[in-house]
Amino acid sequence: MSDTPLLIAGLGNPGAEYARNRHNAGFMAVDVLHQSHNFGPWRARFQGVVSEGSLGGRKTYLLKPGTYMNLSGDSVGAAMRFFKLPLNAVVVIHDEQRRPLHHRRHRARLSPRAHRRRASRRPGPGDGTRAGQFQQGR
Repeated sequence: MSDTPLLIAGLGNPGAEYARNRHNAGFMAVDVLHQSHNFGPWRARFQGVVSEGSLGGRKTYLLKPGTYMNLSGDSVGAAMRFFKLPLNAVVVIHDEQRRPLHHRRHRARLSPRAHRRRASRRPGPGDGTRAGQFQQGR
């Protein structure tokens, strides 16, 4: 078990019109974690809402950015900097469906041509730290 807290960011779009949309899969997943693991109340921070709790004995922050998905990196980056978290302590849940179920992909950096959502989530210093992506299968 690591002493470093974990940040789980569930991405989605704000507003009632997106509530049950597939683009809000990240929000929905974080809501399930929040309810099933007795996290604290949601508090407005980091251009979104955050809740504190524990998963497997590890201090964990759940984050739902209040920005549209293409600007979610602003919220995730602010939380990472505030809690002084390394990139390997961040899990981002989103709706991309381009890989087989449970496929993990590592990228050293995101190119400027990367999808805007992924490019926006680039809160790290760009020092070659590897980022993992877990994506839902089709």
